[in-house]
Amino acid sequence: MSLEENKAIAREWVRRFNLADAKLLTELYSDEEFNWRISGLSPVSAAYDKKGAIELLTKSFAVKMKRPMHLVLKSITAEEDRVSFEMAGEAQFENGATIKNYYHMLITVRNGKIVRGRAYFDTYTAANSPLQRGLEAQS
Repeated sequence: MSLEENKAIAREWVRRFNLADAKLLTELYSDEEFNWRISGLSPVSAAYDKKGAIELLTKSFAVKMKRPMHLVLKSITAEEDRVSFEMAGEAQFENGATIKNYYHMLITVRNGKIVRGRAYFDTYTAANSPLQRGLEAQS
């Protein structure tokens, strides 16, 4: 695939994330080989296979919010089979609290599917937000 096609997959990932639909989003993930790692030391920092990624996204999208997380793509760069993109995100919870964070994602694309992802963001902010408490309440 071309660099522009790979960048289009990253843009589509952001679009689908903003729809808060885990099934639709993870259709972009490879079935044969897939690994996504959230960096950091928060409770969600770990490596996920496709099933685990679907479970985490489904739980995250189910947390009640006034305004769900909305990501805005700030920059995107592609080289070989990798795409790097930066985003800013913001959400508002039912209690009025907001979360703002900045994200860097690095994905590897093969045959039009994401086979590997790395997510970098302020996990301290995420771990101390109503989102984390909502995830814990679902467990």
